[in-house]
Amino acid sequence: MRGLKLILLVAVFLLIASCKQETIECAPLDESEFEFLQLDNITSSPAPSTVIEVIDNNTVEKVSDKWPAKIQLEPIVKKFVEGDLVSFQNIKIKNLDNATNYTFTEPLNKFGQWQTRIGDAGEYTVFITANNELDLVIQEVLLVIKPKNTLPKVKLDSFKAVEGEIITLNPRISDQDGDVVTVEYFPPFNSQGVWQTRIGDAGEYTAKVIVRDGFEEVIFETLVTVISLNHPPIITLENNPVYVKENQTIILNPVVTDLDKDEIIITYFGWMNESSKQTSFYDAGTYQVVIKASDGKDEVQENVVIIVEDVNRMPVFNV
Repeated sequence: MRGLKLILLVAVFLLIASCKQETIECAPLDESEFEFLQLDNITSSPAPSTVIEVIDNNTVEKVSDKWPAKIQLEPIVKKFVEGDLVSFQNIKIKNLDNATNYTFTEPLNKFGQWQTRIGDAGEYTVFITANNELDLVIQEVLLVIKPKNTLPKVKLDSFKAVEGEIITLNPRISDQDGDVVTVEYFPPFNSQGVWQTRIGDAGEYTAKVIVRDGFEEVIFETLVTVISLNHPPIITLENNPVYVKENQTIILNPVVTDLDKDEIIITYFGWMNESSKQTSFYDAGTYQVVIKASDGKDEVQENVVIIVEDVNRMPVFNV
């Protein structure tokens, strides 16, 4: 009887020992055992019974009814830009078949997503768990949210210049992010944004400038107008001074030329107000006439001396 009791006591002890739950210290998982793949038709569902408590920056205490564990992992780094949607909704865990539950820590929501916004730049550590009926995996992920780039602002005035003048583009550039910017110019401007115009360049041009901040580029265009260099008219006189005798008609025939072939308007001032004049026997003397020629842009003038010579006449007697 005593032997039977001893046998029963040993059996109970073994039964209790077999029911005792063992806590296992897990070695760090190789991050190659956890990979993120964009897969179709895989959705995550939260496991309310799974709780993750962050102990420090590198250690996570997993508290669960089924899988007690303490795991330390090197983080996987994922990079995004402010405004991006961070999503781990479609993931696959290597060596963990038929994962049924996923959990995510903040700022991810229960579906593994986070819509970032301007101002969210920074680094965030999140933890993701995945499990099936037998196994549990915890992965640490470092989310690096980069600031959204702000495009440089460019101000560039339109230009007007005369043929032969130098035009220099001086775009006013500001960059909110403080990025170093570079500027690219295009012909007829050189690499410094300078153009030495020449005779024959008259016309309208579109000046193109590209400003880059190392991330993006801004294309800016402005109008450049090159005005033809005007050549003023040239007045040529065959004779100056001009001699006539009293009672003769004075006819001035200035030769006016214009290299630009502009329409010329000729006017007369002074003793004559037109190109011809009939003198009388009382006009003997010296006179000044001004001939002006205008092409609508420039005006030139020539001073002409008119000398009317006295004519001797027979005396007239009144009886």
